[in-house]
Amino acid sequence: MTIRIMHTFADIAMLLGLFVLLSAYLATLIFRDTISEYEDYRTALLNLFVLLTTANNPNVWAGAYTFDRRAFFFFFTYLVVGLFFLMNLVFTVIYSNYKAQMVNEVEKRTTARQQCLRAAFRILDVRQQNWIDGATMTALLHAMSSYSQIPDFRNNTHEVFLALDKRGDFRIWQDEFEGLCDVIAIEIERKSRKHRMPRSRVAELSRVITETRLISEPVHDLIFWILTLASVLVAFFGSQVVSSHIKNQLIVSEIVLVCVFMVDAFLKIFSEGWTSYWRKSLNQYDFLLTCSTTIIQTAAYFHLVEQHWVSILLLARGLRLFCFMRFVSRWNLMIQTIIHLIPATAPVVALQLIVCTLFSLAGVHLFGGKVYLGNRLLEDTDYATGQLYAFNYNDYGSAMVTSFNLCIVNNWYVFMDAYAVATGTPWSRVFFIFFWAVAVAFTLNVVVAFVVEAFVFRMEKAEAQKNSPSLSRSRSRSESPSHVRGKRRALGRMPHIYSCYDLYEDMAVKSNATGPATGKMT
Repeated sequence: MTIRIMHTFADIAMLLGLFVLLSAYLATLIFRDTISEYEDYRTALLNLFVLLTTANNPNVWAGAYTFDRRAFFFFFTYLVVGLFFLMNLVFTVIYSNYKAQMVNEVEKRTTARQQCLRAAFRILDVRQQNWIDGATMTALLHAMSSYSQIPDFRNNTHEVFLALDKRGDFRIWQDEFEGLCDVIAIEIERKSRKHRMPRSRVAELSRVITETRLISEPVHDLIFWILTLASVLVAFFGSQVVSSHIKNQLIVSEIVLVCVFMVDAFLKIFSEGWTSYWRKSLNQYDFLLTCSTTIIQTAAYFHLVEQHWVSILLLARGLRLFCFMRFVSRWNLMIQTIIHLIPATAPVVALQLIVCTLFSLAGVHLFGGKVYLGNRLLEDTDYATGQLYAFNYNDYGSAMVTSFNLCIVNNWYVFMDAYAVATGTPWSRVFFIFFWAVAVAFTLNVVVAFVVEAFVFRMEKAEAQKNSPSLSRSRSRSESPSHVRGKRRALGRMPHIYSCYDLYEDMAVKSNATGPATGKMT
């Protein structure tokens, strides 16, 4: 997908390149007799290219400005046009075209689903009359009921048929058939969320705990948060005190807290069921931490490990206090947005990782062993002054770290100049310039554009749902199995994974409602 928008990036990149080439020529004409940074065209071109990334600002024009204050107007014009206008224009072009391409991909997926449903409808419409009769529909419902994830319609096929027959003509038309598919998709998702492992011996105990609301009362939550805070304080003071008597008391407190947390975890499992309990990330964190603390506490009792490991785990439990952020609505909204974006950003982040990996492998092949501590060629360079020897291309791990530093952009020219000196050829600079053009100016902009768009879109959508509770309630009713006219949702979508296609689904709907999406798409 990213490759498809490269042609839209080429024209603005060419404009940016021509601007730098022309500016370097003018700088050579104006400053070649005054400062060494612009004594020839190649040096001027390199310095102005680096200035476009702000890495050597203001060093690269400080000499010219000191010699003649009027030099400010040249560099001011260059930075305003190049950095603030053209570079932002590059970002905007990539941003808009990537978004348009994503909307186009979503429309293709939606179209493909509609074509599949139409094909299924045509297969059922054996008489080619553009509708399905009652006998065929009943046979279809009986056949689908044999699948465990699909609701069993065999005992109420008549009611289902009447619910689908919105026109009252005892015929199922194509839109009504698609409505049935939407409801089935919603029901499959609902069942996958509420599925529980069968329980036998613990069922009665679970019922008692649930009916007495032992772990659902606000008092329980308050007590548990207080105990969590107490575990943090015990762990903290346990690492500070030196008195053996106080330490022994704190150890007893740690044992009591571990037992309480273990009992709380088992009560929740009995009440909610293992599947429902494990679905919550906070419960997963508590359970793993409680089991680890119990094991370490037992090992410490038999002097197999040090007691301070228990304190460390109890201190780690205190990280769940960050969950208090959910009580601040704005913070909670941001946290939920970030959590949803983690799987959605995986494709574009993987793209950046692949690009950095390719350049790292090429760097190891080209520059491996050229830079090392004690290399006399690097003694007078900024690279040696900053003691940056650890950032090199001598192995893959170091190369990836170096690529990460180059993506940060600041002072990237220091690495470029160091390798030009170490290799003895200025052509090594081409590698670093090409890295900046591909990994920073292009792919990193794709990553930033996607993350910004995703975050803003999710925040706006969440804010709209928060400010329109009636809309949320009506939407939830439409998604219930008893309502046939539910929200349309692709059958193939994973229920618990938020993908990049989900992000742009509403944009595609909006695009269809208002007209074709802006931006050139392929």
